[in-house]
Amino acid sequence: MVKAKDVAADVGPGHGGDLALFEMANLEPDQTGIEGTIYISTRQGPHAPRVNYFAGRPGENQPSMSVLIAADPEVVENSLPDRTARRMAPLVQAWVRLNHPKLRDFWFNGNTWYQREVEAFIAGLEKYPPS
Repeated sequence: MVKAKDVAADVGPGHGGDLALFEMANLEPDQTGIEGTIYISTRQGPHAPRVNYFAGRPGENQPSMSVLIAADPEVVENSLPDRTARRMAPLVQAWVRLNHPKLRDFWFNGNTWYQREVEAFIAGLEKYPPS
C-alpha cells in the first residue's frame, strides 16, 4: 500500500533553513488506471500546482513529466524520452482533468489533513479511463 507521509523539505536558500511540511504519495497503476507512477503532493515551492509522472519507479534522478493541475492540464516540464512523453502525456492529462478539483484541494490544503483524510482522498481519486 502506498502511504502519504509527512516529509520535511528544505524550502531553499534565503529562508533561514526553515522547513516546510508537505504530504505526498506515489500512486500506482491500480490507483490511477495509468501505467507508471503519478506523484502527487501538497504545495512544494512557488510553482503552479502540478503532478509528476514517472514511467517506472519514481526517484529524484529518474526522468519524469510535470503536468499542471488544471481543468485543461498541460505538460510544463519533461525529461522522459520523446516517444514515452507523446504516448503518456494525453493519458496523464486526462487523469488530471478527471481529478483536478480534488488534486487542487490536496495541493493547497492537504498539509492540514489528518492521515485518514489523506487516505480517503487517495481512495476517492478516479481512475482513467472512467468506468
